[in-house]
Amino acid sequence: MALLCELAGIARSSYYKWAARKNNPTPKQIEEQALKEKILECHTQLKGIYGYPRVCVWLKKTFGLNINHKRVYRLMKELGFVRALGPGSHTLADGRLGLPQPMC
Repeated sequence: MALLCELAGIARSSYYKWAARKNNPTPKQIEEQALKEKILECHTQLKGIYGYPRVCVWLKKTFGLNINHKRVYRLMKELGFVRALGPGSHTLADGRLGLPQPMC
């Protein structure tokens, strides 16, 4: 193990700390897993039409949870429910990305 850690450029103690943490999740990881399950419930119940701001409101109304919108955004991104559209990008009715129409 020492050789592998040396090749990877990390301390042996860091590897063992990571391995121990992998089997014993922290309280925050447990809480975030529970939040992900609630976000997944919202996503399936409402057929994925809510973005992260409305999911925040849904969590507050349904479960009484007051959660920061940035945290909900991050968790939804980890679940693959948030897609980033840059400025000027639009989605067409069939789901393809299109360019905005020029203004006359």
